Amino acid sequence: MEWKDALLLALAFVTVGFALLASRSKRAKQIAAPAVSPPPPVVRERWRLVLVMNATKQKAIFDALASGGTLAPSADEMFEATQSLWFGKASSDAASRIDRLLSRADGVSEPSEYDVHLVAFDLEGDAPGFRPSDDLMSRLDAFKTLHKLGLKPKVSVRLGAEAYGSGGFYKR
Repeated sequence: MEWKDALLLALAFVTVGFALLASRSKRAKQIAAPAVSPPPPVVRERWRLVLVMNATKQKAIFDALASGGTLAPSADEMFEATQSLWFGKASSDAASRIDRLLSRADGVSEPSEYDVHLVAFDLEGDAPGFRPSDDLMSRLDAFKTLHKLGLKPKVSVRLGAEAYGSGGFYKR
């Protein structure tokens, strides 16, 4: 064997050795490096605002709300018409009880001057001004902000006043 052949053979062995070494180190890096997963999507918690309004005194407002918003009452009218309200997370137990009231198909059989409608708005986030501890000026500002959003409310059938008595509602 000539020295040129020996040199080519040695060069071939060195090339194969480097190729094996490179593939092993690449495989080791893949095993050592943890898989990078994308961050979990940010889920914004949904909130619900429910207004309690007297069914007899506020008939014009319910007609406007039922019209699909074309005759939407002003923020001041909504504020004045609200007897009580509830504001909280849509995933809470209280929201589940309120959902059952909103989805009732049967209203009161004997109308009374104390009957009410529940008017519910689903919100994308917390809305300052609707919490029980907020003052009346903050609440009025919150009604104005709500009015600007142009949300379509869900209005319940006419319910007896006792329907919302244990739902955690608080005075306007």
